[in-house]
Amino acid sequence: MKQVEKTQVKTQNKLTKKAGRVVAVAMALLVLIFALFLLLSPMKASNFFGTLGFKNWSVSMAYSAAEDSGSFDDWWSVFEKAVKADNYKIVCISSAKLQNHSDFATAIKDKKAKVNNIEQEGRYYLYYQHARCSLLESPEKIDEIWNWCEIRHEQHGWGTSLGNDTYSLNGIKGFVDAAIQNDKIPVEQVLVKLEKIYNKEGYFDDMTSTSKRKDFITCAKKLVDERESEINQETKDLWQTYYDKIF
Repeated sequence: MKQVEKTQVKTQNKLTKKAGRVVAVAMALLVLIFALFLLLSPMKASNFFGTLGFKNWSVSMAYSAAEDSGSFDDWWSVFEKAVKADNYKIVCISSAKLQNHSDFATAIKDKKAKVNNIEQEGRYYLYYQHARCSLLESPEKIDEIWNWCEIRHEQHGWGTSLGNDTYSLNGIKGFVDAAIQNDKIPVEQVLVKLEKIYNKEGYFDDMTSTSKRKDFITCAKKLVDERESEINQETKDLWQTYYDKIF
């Protein structure tokens, strides 16, 4: 009887060892397949992790892939993922990479982005998010970021070869929306800068048409309304006057 029990125990141990080896081999194969997946298709892997909810992991993997390839499409993928993940720092880095890319002028024309189910041209979206995320990431750099918005207007505004205020407007919209989103951004400083548009000062001296300034003033009025409790009555009255005059 004891001999039978010993034999059964030995048999059970052998089966357990075999099962353990099978599991170990299976795990090793899975790890190998997964490693090959990451190695051969890092962008697909980042999309996979993104769908699982690992947003910043997905951003990190996409970033590594873009650094390796240097392609415009890969950097655009990083940019879009970072926007969705509210990773302001990576939005700024990837946006700068895109704007400095040798293919920017041609490749950006093929890019589209949906905002509130409305499709936007890629350049509009890029400028909007660059300004918004830059200010949210670094509120202390408000002057530097506003200067970036002004230069976009100088490049694309009325009277230039590109002649499209929409490009510069999207940067300013992003700037204003950041101030609405984060009350640490000094609202009075933002309004002083927006006043330059109404008064046609500096870079905005070409904004002679009232109709061209309507969208800009609408942005400012929205900011005044959203952060009303932080603004003194004199400033409120001033912007109401500007708004009434231009509309």
